[in-house]
Amino acid sequence: MKLNVFNVEFDGIDKCGKDSVKPYLFHLEPGKYLSRARGLISQLAYAELYDRDIEFDATDYVKNTLFVLLLVDKQDWEIRCKLTNEPDTGFSFEQMQNAFSNSVNKLHRDFNVPIERVMIFNTSHVTPFEISKKVCERLEYLNQN
Repeated sequence: MKLNVFNVEFDGIDKCGKDSVKPYLFHLEPGKYLSRARGLISQLAYAELYDRDIEFDATDYVKNTLFVLLLVDKQDWEIRCKLTNEPDTGFSFEQMQNAFSNSVNKLHRDFNVPIERVMIFNTSHVTPFEISKKVCERLEYLNQN
C-alpha cells in the first residue's frame, strides 16, 4: 500500500489533549503513520499570538499531512489547567482558541490544504479512542483516493 498521507499532526491550545490522543494512533495502526503533538497549526498560531515575523514554505510539506485540531470547552480546560498547575500564558482562552482557528483558515488559504485533510474534535465531548478511530478512517480514505 502506498501512503500519500502519513503525517498526522495533533494541534490545539495547551491542555486540549494532544498528548492523550497521539499514542492511540500508534496502537491502532502500529508503525503505519507518523504522529506528533504540535505541528504547523501550532507554529502558525503561536506566530500570530507572539507577533513573530515568520513565513513557512510548507506547500510541499502539507501534501503528506492530516491536520487534527483539538478543541476543549472552557470550563473543562480551566479544570485541566488547575489539575496540572499549568502556568499562565498571558493569553485568554478565547485568544488562544481564535489563533488556532485562524491557523486552520491559513492552511486552506495559504497552503491550499483541502477540507478533507483537516479534522476538528472537541476533547471535552469525544474520547481519545474515538478521535483516533476517526483519524484512522480518514487516513484510510485519503490513501485510497
